[in-house]
Amino acid sequence: MDKPLSALAAVSLRPRRSQAERRAESERSLLESAAALMSEQGYGATTLEQVGQRAGYSRGLVTQRFGSKEGLVAALVEVLHRDFAMATFESPGHHRTGRAAILSAVDYYMAHMTDDLVRVRAYFVLMSESIGVIPEIRNAFVAANRQFHAHLRQKALDGQRDGSIRADVDAGRLATTLMSLVTGHTLIWLVDPEIADPEQAKQNILAATERLLGEAGARGL
Repeated sequence: MDKPLSALAAVSLRPRRSQAERRAESERSLLESAAALMSEQGYGATTLEQVGQRAGYSRGLVTQRFGSKEGLVAALVEVLHRDFAMATFESPGHHRTGRAAILSAVDYYMAHMTDDLVRVRAYFVLMSESIGVIPEIRNAFVAANRQFHAHLRQKALDGQRDGSIRADVDAGRLATTLMSLVTGHTLIWLVDPEIADPEQAKQNILAATERLLGEAGARGL
């Protein structure tokens, strides 16, 4: 049976995706496939062929897009960190500065830790393996952690300038401590969810952050 003319017209008028759009879609699918596989079985057991097959593409396309498995992981880590940074520091409340910005970032991290278990687990599995088992992917985490550290440190310096954070707080050490609190709890939760309730941990870590920032000009969220 022939299609109605209106249906044919709708098909013909549908805009074709550009090459850039098709490339972006394939890269996104490959990265999602890589995150799922590495969350399930780790870096070592995951092959480029598996990544391509799971995403509906060939191994050759994975190599074409990312060069190697190390390149694929570097791209995955960069995307996960970029998404987090955009959500925490460029969210609708991105105009916040100083104390409020830091508390907002910590609150967001802890509140959304359980939202996408596949991506969170993949990130921490890869981070753990980068310490010794797969040292070639370590640089991807060094770059990502330093970026997060720089964001937190700058917000702390902003807070000291606007008076919302005590002047004698060391901004660099504060950033390191906050990263340790949120990432440490996430790792514990992934290993044993029964002893690391996310909501209770969020309240505890926000309270600890308040104390670390000092009393000067406290404004809360």
